[in-house]
Amino acid sequence: MGLQKKTKDANLVDIFSLLGFGAALTLIDNEEKIAQLVATVIPTALMVEFGAIVLQLNGKREIIISSQREKDSPGNDLAIEIKEFITKNASNSVLRAENAGEFGVNETHLPQASAAGLKRLIVNKLRTVESSFGFIIAGKLSGDVFLPEEKAFLQAIASQAAMAVHRIQLSHERNIKAIALRESEERLSRIFESAMDAIITIDENRRVIIFNEAAGIIFNYSPEDAVNKPIDRFLSEEFQDLLKVCIQDFRKAQNLKSYMWAPEGLTAFRANGEEFPIEATISHVKVSGQDFFTIILRDINDRKTAEEELQKLQLQNVYLQAEIKSEYNLGEIIGVSKVMRAVFKNIKMVAATDSTVLLTGETGTGKELIARAIHSSSKRADKVLVTVNCGALPSGLVESELFGHEKGAFTGATAQKKGRFELADGGTIFLDEVGELPLDTQTRLLRILQEQEYERVGGTKSKKVDVRIIAATNVDLAEAIQQGAFRADLFYRLNIFPIHLPPLKARLDDIPLLANALIKKFSRRLGKNVVKVSAKALEKLTHYNWPGNVRELANILERAVILCGHQTILPEHIGIAVQTPPLAEKTWKLEEVERNHILKVLTETGWRIEGKYGAALLLGMNPGTLRSRMKKLGITRPRPEI
Repeated sequence: MGLQKKTKDANLVDIFSLLGFGAALTLIDNEEKIAQLVATVIPTALMVEFGAIVLQLNGKREIIISSQREKDSPGNDLAIEIKEFITKNASNSVLRAENAGEFGVNETHLPQASAAGLKRLIVNKLRTVESSFGFIIAGKLSGDVFLPEEKAFLQAIASQAAMAVHRIQLSHERNIKAIALRESEERLSRIFESAMDAIITIDENRRVIIFNEAAGIIFNYSPEDAVNKPIDRFLSEEFQDLLKVCIQDFRKAQNLKSYMWAPEGLTAFRANGEEFPIEATISHVKVSGQDFFTIILRDINDRKTAEEELQKLQLQNVYLQAEIKSEYNLGEIIGVSKVMRAVFKNIKMVAATDSTVLLTGETGTGKELIARAIHSSSKRADKVLVTVNCGALPSGLVESELFGHEKGAFTGATAQKKGRFELADGGTIFLDEVGELPLDTQTRLLRILQEQEYERVGGTKSKKVDVRIIAATNVDLAEAIQQGAFRADLFYRLNIFPIHLPPLKARLDDIPLLANALIKKFSRRLGKNVVKVSAKALEKLTHYNWPGNVRELANILERAVILCGHQTILPEHIGIAVQTPPLAEKTWKLEEVERNHILKVLTETGWRIEGKYGAALLLGMNPGTLRSRMKKLGITRPRPEI
């Protein structure tokens, strides 16, 4: 090993055998070629396990580089012996020299080196400004000390070798870091792209830097097309305003938290213009002095829809339960009189349509029953019927009850609420006592009739609704229009198909049928065995004016069933407050009869209106309706005498 080849140039030395690598290289004795040697030979030769390199230098400056790569290499044992000697004698003053140390070869300590003919060794440290990390050991065949030019040559090799090794180490570290970085970026990219939420990073000018796959799906827009374009097209005005404020706040207050939750109620837009509700967080990071903002956004449209549908079904269930428990049912729409046959005919004609119906008639004539009959016979029968007594709604909450409200719309509005129209969507809404609605509410009702849309109280977004309206009133709307209490345009919209329900006094022929049907119902409910009404009792019933109409008849017969101790209702069980001649024998003014009757009942109840023993219950009226009638008829409680 270590064979040499002479050349014409005395300064040119061929390394004929690089032990362990078998490469043939040329060395020229100047800095440029030394650098080439170090850059090609030395970095490769240094890839040995023991970390030491031996250069054997004879008088003619021929070099043998020994390596541990090949286990059967003759120079291998020699290199190991020298390395071990250096390791054991690291405290020797020669070996502790700053850059190089020279010593003679002792057969006792270095037998293989001695056998190889080496007389002297010089150790040159591989070091940089930062550290020392190895040696280059050169051997000389003669016993003469190394000449200055030889030392300089070897020191130059060592210096260049150190730099090359250092570069290799740095390169190796960079490669490891680059591999780790690539792996980290790949993991991050997989996480980023597999996220179900939209992740969008924008710069301080709100231009998109990152737009992940989920964002592309949510917004129906290609991520590639979204990059470097403004994000504003995807955000509602409220969201844009919030983002502007966030960017300003994040940049001004660097010491505060760098993220925030977006408030509830924000929306965004898909590429096709569809608006949808979202949840979002906004965070801030500064990279190389530049501000970036990341929006993590979730489409909650499906969740909101499901929640709203569940709430709607729950509230509709309340109305359905109320309908099941209703005091009256469709079986009570009984009548063979001419006026009732006309009503039944009108119900049949209008039920199959979606036209608005206005039911008129006195209190207690069964307007709600007629509304249920129309709904049950319509194509909306499998949907909910929502009943609203407009006269019973609190004056300050009428619009909230009908149209719903947004959270924070007014004091006490701690959560969003659906209105009755929204609950009735797809079905029918029955507006009883519609004449009691305030004028501003009438305006909003008119909009629903005209455009089938409305806005919640405190909201700005219009909502479409598909609902059939059946309205009812016991007041003269034409007169209310003249008094300025009711809008004429609303009346025309409601009065598309009017049905007038006759008072009970106009259909006395129906009383026997009604009485028998009612006592059977009350008997079942009360656990009694009452099956009929006596002729005398029927005569008493038919000789009464019935200002409370069918509702008053039902209340009187329920009391009669309770009082009856056998199977037949007798006259004494009929608790009619005022007995009057038959209508055929005397002509009455309706308001006079109504006023006298209400006064009589109020006197009997001690002017108590509400409650179990109140006049409203006896008259079969809603307390609000009774107060309204008292006001209209000029009925006031007399002052006590002093």
